[in-house]
Amino acid sequence: MAGREWLVLPGMTQVFLRYLSIAKEYLSGKSAIHNKPLMIIGDSGVGKGLFIECAKQLFECRAESAPSLQAVKNASPFIRINCASFTKDLAESEIFGHEKGAFTGATEKKKGIVEEAGGGVLVLDEIGELPESVQAKILIFIEEGEFRRVGSNKIERSNVFIIGTTNQKQGKFRADFWYRFFPIFIPALHERRLDVLYYIALKYPLIFNRLTPQHALSLLAHNWPGNIRELERVISIIMSEDLMRESQPLTGEHVQNKPIPLFFPVDTRQTSLAEMYLSRFCSDLLAADFDIESFNSIISCYGLQVPYSFSISDGLKKIKKIYAELEKKQTSHYYFGKKSFSERSFTKPILDWELNRKFLGKPQILGPTDKGFILYYYPDGFQKEYDNHPMLDLIQKMQNNINDEASFYQKIKICFEENMQRLGHLKNVAVVSRVNKIEEIGVCFSCICNFFLKNSSSHLNVFDQAEVHLAGSDSFGKVQKSIITAFVDAGLVPGALKFASGRKLIFKKKYRVETDWGEYVKSVLRNDDTPGVASGQVQPVENRVVCESVLYKCTEDELLRSYYKYLRSNYDTVVQVCRHAGLNESTCRNKLREFGLLPKQMKEDK
Repeated sequence: MAGREWLVLPGMTQVFLRYLSIAKEYLSGKSAIHNKPLMIIGDSGVGKGLFIECAKQLFECRAESAPSLQAVKNASPFIRINCASFTKDLAESEIFGHEKGAFTGATEKKKGIVEEAGGGVLVLDEIGELPESVQAKILIFIEEGEFRRVGSNKIERSNVFIIGTTNQKQGKFRADFWYRFFPIFIPALHERRLDVLYYIALKYPLIFNRLTPQHALSLLAHNWPGNIRELERVISIIMSEDLMRESQPLTGEHVQNKPIPLFFPVDTRQTSLAEMYLSRFCSDLLAADFDIESFNSIISCYGLQVPYSFSISDGLKKIKKIYAELEKKQTSHYYFGKKSFSERSFTKPILDWELNRKFLGKPQILGPTDKGFILYYYPDGFQKEYDNHPMLDLIQKMQNNINDEASFYQKIKICFEENMQRLGHLKNVAVVSRVNKIEEIGVCFSCICNFFLKNSSSHLNVFDQAEVHLAGSDSFGKVQKSIITAFVDAGLVPGALKFASGRKLIFKKKYRVETDWGEYVKSVLRNDDTPGVASGQVQPVENRVVCESVLYKCTEDELLRSYYKYLRSNYDTVVQVCRHAGLNESTCRNKLREFGLLPKQMKEDK
């Protein structure tokens, strides 16, 4: 049976190669520099298993390269234990062993895993789950190589290479224990978002070729709290939906050999990718009268696009308005542009699309144009169907028709073997090379984030961020310069900064590509024309820096007192304060009493 194929994606290559060098030296037992146990640190699902597998292969290669060590190899175990499976009371016994009668249930003498792993490698998964008392005992074992079984005073010795893995932060460990390990930090998927596209392209090329620019932007903007595991779940949902479609009768799309649209998850219980962050972002852009049409015409050249969407309630109103106007003018062709519905003259839509006849009772045709789409129908009988049926299906079909541009990813072909670098001493491990076409998509995504003052490495969904983030002062590359220049030439800079800051701004000079973007944004925010910050709007960067400097000088009690004083000034009752603070009434009253902010106390203060 073939072993599992491990992929080292471009965003993790540097960390991985550095780890290989360190692990090789540590497991040789001869390094004076890397002689500490290793701690592999990364969020759940980030790919720590790859690092452990490589450590195992490196340890086996050590013996194979030296015939004199072959016997040692055969006798040297590689043991991997999950510390989260130990109960607090039995963790010490499992690791160091115990004597007969050491505690209730200890009916016989037992070796611990440090003794069983003697001369080999001991991997302690989820090492952060161990209680501090056991951490202290492991610390002594690491430094002295000595331990005692539970219930024994006899000192035992064992020579073991230790590798720990954890998804916990430093505060979960004893300080001396934490610093005794050499840390290897694996970046989370939100820190290397472009790896999402690489992963899909290499492991699931048929799905990758069916991506649309809107899909790609959603995937890159998502924060992936479950990392690779969550990505695999999303792929599983898509494949499951495909299987269900295959079992259904053939539709027009199948007959015409058109690619079947991807079904992205819509249940937020399955994945937070189903959250409508990007659609809400688009709706906000529309409300701010931002020129999405020009913006999309630029970024779509690099495989990304903001979906043109609208809320259901607004959509219903607009559709009803169309019907009313059609009843008056008795016309059958209407065009939906960037801002409003207006009459146009078209002899035939670009793309014929007949909607469900039963749904509206008459033939319906939607067709995209270079500026929007055409809605074509006969108004007779429409009102009756409109009154009897919800319009969700029609609105969704409108959106899909406008946003359907899947050809970009159909043209990208990545050969698995040509873009892999095999490491001769490691089996089933391949380092993925960077692909220019995908790298350009990543550059475009970074430009979008910088343009709207978003953090492309945020632990949140990029389009769910409220804070302003200014990009670093790195010089623009060729692709980035081309994209930014197109933004400037299209006159999109003022609208983007006004939208991102939530303020009316004064633009004394036009942005030039050779100017640092961050410095330009700061200069614009410093010269804004708004006297104050409205509720819910973003403060200028300079004001936020001043605010932060004030906050850092306050003690925790001072901040809490100010917080509760603010709540009391905005709410009439203590119950309302409790709800806002998210505390039960007893706890909240105690806090208010502590700071002298209960109603009676406040009257006495007056």
